[in-house]
Amino acid sequence: MAMRPQRESRRFEIAWRECVSYLVQNECYGRYPEAPEMFSGKFFRRFSWSHLLELTRKTSYVSDDHPGSGPFQHVSVVCSDDVVDVIACVEPVVRRLDRD
Repeated sequence: MAMRPQRESRRFEIAWRECVSYLVQNECYGRYPEAPEMFSGKFFRRFSWSHLLELTRKTSYVSDDHPGSGPFQHVSVVCSDDVVDVIACVEPVVRRLDRD
């Protein structure tokens, strides 16, 4: 049974000015990161090494030098029903939303 957000749940808007790629996965099918993957955070995870970062290196032209806006990074946002993984060269803008 899927966990639904409650009325008292905190809500956030997370936006990237640009990103290399993103993946939205149903949380029921995703695996919890295992070694050698390394990250910090619980619901907003910043990876220093991940399989998705390695896949991106192998399947695209992105690197820490290209497109030139800075080192690329993997951020994973764990939501109530989905896990959103983003590969980007810029930091996201995070804003807490008011409750209705």
